[in-house]
Amino acid sequence: MFQAVDDRDERGVASTRTRAERRASRRSTSGTSPTRSRDERLDDKLMPLLSVGWVHQALHRRAMVRLRREGRPQLSLTDCVSFDLMLASGIGEALALDRHFADAGFRVLPRSR
Repeated sequence: MFQAVDDRDERGVASTRTRAERRASRRSTSGTSPTRSRDERLDDKLMPLLSVGWVHQALHRRAMVRLRREGRPQLSLTDCVSFDLMLASGIGEALALDRHFADAGFRVLPRSR
């Protein structure tokens, strides 16, 4: 999967909220384990392939409006920030493991076989 992402001409984008949510998720599931988690190894491989999209006030506000409008309990503010960042950047594909990106109209990688 990483080779397929690395071979593409364009770089992906990860918002600062996405990275913060991943870190918080790691802490809540792994505690303070001294060993490197699977997510940390994933970050090591994936993050050099991505640019960081900073969440400024206007982007945060747009995402909050989307979150309230959608009204879906499983949808997160981080997802909504990602959607709006992707739309503003002209990005149509998401490297994601949940259905929210497909539901929002993005093509999701990895594709199901």
